[in-house]
Amino acid sequence: MQLATSNDSVEKPQPNSSPLTDSSGLNIPGDIADNIFRYLEDDRATLVSCGLVTRTWTYFSHRRVFRTVTLRMKPFVAHKSTSDLLRFFQQKPEISSFVQELQLIGNSRFPTPICIPYHLVKLLDALPNLQDLAITQA
Repeated sequence: MQLATSNDSVEKPQPNSSPLTDSSGLNIPGDIADNIFRYLEDDRATLVSCGLVTRTWTYFSHRRVFRTVTLRMKPFVAHKSTSDLLRFFQQKPEISSFVQELQLIGNSRFPTPICIPYHLVKLLDALPNLQDLAITQA
């Protein structure tokens, strides 16, 4: 699983108050910037590209890119996938706070446990704003 991240820490403006500033110095109020990025929600490639512009744009981009995280498990190594995802979120708490929906999808042709219960509990702890969890087989 590859996730686009920045090596710099992500600024966390409040969408309703902090402006979105580009390199020309143009200020866009936070609520308008949030609406612009909401419009781009279905265009993941553009959102990721926008996240490379400035740290503030990274914040607004990551809010949309990481809102829903889907992890498709590979047979017989599903536990490794969840432990890798857990490690990522523990190392990037600024990103884990954006996750509102988590989908863990196992392989129905090779029914193996999707994750170790310990990893699931830790994963849920690492996602403070999680609202929806789906664990399915496909």
